[in-house]
Amino acid sequence: KVLPEDVKRWADDSLRGILQGLFASDGTAYELESAGYPHVGYGSTSRELVEQIMWLLQFRVGVYPGELATSRLGDRKHAMHSINISHLCLLRRFLDWIGTIPGDRGVRLHRSVSAAESLRRRGVGYYARRHSQNRVGVMSTYDLEVDHPDHLFVLANGLIVSNSAKH
Repeated sequence: KVLPEDVKRWADDSLRGILQGLFASDGTAYELESAGYPHVGYGSTSRELVEQIMWLLQFRVGVYPGELATSRLGDRKHAMHSINISHLCLLRRFLDWIGTIPGDRGVRLHRSVSAAESLRRRGVGYYARRHSQNRVGVMSTYDLEVDHPDHLFVLANGLIVSNSAKH
């Protein structure tokens, strides 16, 4: 195991400390340019570590990140595994539980969550909720990139799509 086997039984303060350190070192905090909504993520070349962190977030903190994603960028030797929290109420729960994430990532995340909450209170922006989620297994997917400086496009059926190369 990457984290100690008994980490699932650690006291909240001890668990909080290790998660603060992990997110300060290998975490990300950013705002989606198009909507101004914050995201926090964690990535590592160790799939096992990311799975352990995902379990801890779900069952100890009550925060449910999206699906674990795996990508291989450029000519890197190892794949990158990552999780992402983007739902505003889950981000607030994460921040309330974890407290302060050291360094610039923590400052940016707290600032962007506060700004997003302010926008939401004023009714600015689009906010969607997931009604259901079903695992469908592994499927082939395709990515189409439009050669245009903007990255969001509205299709004829009203679906909004984006160029993924910018992210």
